[in-house]
This record gives sequence, C-alpha cells and structure tokens, in this order.
Amino acid sequence: MGEYEYRQQWQKDHTVLVPLRLNRNTDGDIVSAIENARSKQGEIKRLVRLGLAYELGLLKTERPETVIEDSTELSVTSGTEQEG
Repeated sequence: MGEYEYRQQWQKDHTVLVPLRLNRNTDGDIVSAIENARSKQGEIKRLVRLGLAYELGLLKTERPETVIEDSTELSVTSGTEQEG
C-alpha cells in the first residue's frame, strides 16, 4: 500500500469530517469569534468543548476564561483557582 492509500485509510479509520457553512448575517457572532483566531479548527473545538462543559455542569463560573483538554478528560478553568 502506497503512502497516499495509507493516509486515506488512516483518515477513514480515525477521523470525522464535519463540513460547516456559516451565514455572516445570522451567525455573525460565531464568524467573528473564529475569523481572528490563529487556528479556526482549534477555536471551534475550544468553543464546542466550552459548551459541553457548560451543559455537563462542569463550569464553576458563568464566564470561564479557558477550557483545556488533556488526553483523558476535559478540564475547565476560570479566573479563580479550581478546587480539586
């Protein structure tokens, strides 16, 4: 199997492609949040993880500053130190 075929198979087995089209008028807040990010993909992932943490009740404040993911769990930090 050549390099191209190997990559194709690896992507098929290990990744999910999620195309996303945003409307500048109705999704302007989302567009502006990701347009200036250094990594659009990274910013979208960060915002999704922040939303998930909120839904799971993992946030200690209403406006967390960062969401950091390690290899095993979602860690949420805010301006105050997290109890743990």
